Amino acid sequence: MKDELNNHGEAALNTDKTTFLDLIDKYKTAHIFPAVIRNGRKVAELKSARTENIHLNKLADFFGKKKIRSIKPIDIENFKTERLNTSTIHGKELPLLLLTENLPHSGLS
Repeated sequence: MKDELNNHGEAALNTDKTTFLDLIDKYKTAHIFPAVIRNGRKVAELKSARTENIHLNKLADFFGKKKIRSIKPIDIENFKTERLNTSTIHGKELPLLLLTENLPHSGLS
């Protein structure tokens, strides 16, 4: 840890305390905001902030207050398995595409 402090500064110490929820909050602050319209065209915002929030909430429900440094590949596989075994609100099977959409934006895939 001393080497990490010397090489990366004080920010390296915070990574030991950073939870998944902390990162989601930072992501939402930086990337999820109302659309910016210029000359009648949307120039900034996610395609669907609502959809992105749904995906982030699913990730938050699973990883929650888990420390980022403690998340292992098996945890991500367990998340995928849980999502594959989840039905939609209409009782249908969750589309595989939806599962893959949960991960790329979060940087976990």
